[in-house]
Amino acid sequence: MYNGRAIAAGMAIGLAGLLNLHLGGGLPGALAFGIGLLLVCVLRLDLLTGKMRAYHDGKIKFVELLLCLGGNIIGVYIMYGLGTALPTYPQIKAAATAIVMARADIGVGFVFVRGIICGICV
Repeated sequence: MYNGRAIAAGMAIGLAGLLNLHLGGGLPGALAFGIGLLLVCVLRLDLLTGKMRAYHDGKIKFVELLLCLGGNIIGVYIMYGLGTALPTYPQIKAAATAIVMARADIGVGFVFVRGIICGICV
């Protein structure tokens, strides 16, 4: 059930993302996202970021890493589909669009560097 755990992890992160947008980000949104990560840990789900170390240590093969990524993407898309049925979807969509536009105004290079720094911190 390897891919099932990956799909469930994607769903947990997708739910956390929806809650983050619904709550307007900030501290409440960060706490919602933390709950999503906590679900992944407590339920021992397969999130790509957690499998990267196992791949680096030679414990899993690259194909398994790709399966995990695919499962995570499917899980996030499932939550996106469910999110579009929410009555607050227009507000969630507006919040997501505002975030994307703010990142676009900053510039791709700066956002890329911030992403690398975030990855190092994690």
